Amino acid sequence: MKYDLMSVKKILFIGNQNKILSDINHLAFFYNFELFYKKTSSYNIADLNTNNYDCIIIDINTINNTLLTELQDKIATTTIKIIIIHHKNDAQRITLSKV
Repeated sequence: MKYDLMSVKKILFIGNQNKILSDINHLAFFYNFELFYKKTSSYNIADLNTNNYDCIIIDINTINNTLLTELQDKIATTTIKIIIIHHKNDAQRITLSKV
């Protein structure tokens, strides 16, 4: 049943790490979900169609505060799930508030 549910999911990965993309791509094959990929360096939040994705996975080490804030504003009224991953010991400080 879990595999049937996952087969209709569309997941977007925003990041620049090929190793992470490879790992998520392996999971996409195993669980049969559709994976989309955008590099943070060339990604424009205006292009994000919130109706197209069930989940967005963000590599927190490759995204800046501005892009993260724009993403938060874009999906604020949707039911998209956000997964934030971290892969280094030196985490950058991310601020979501608009203070």
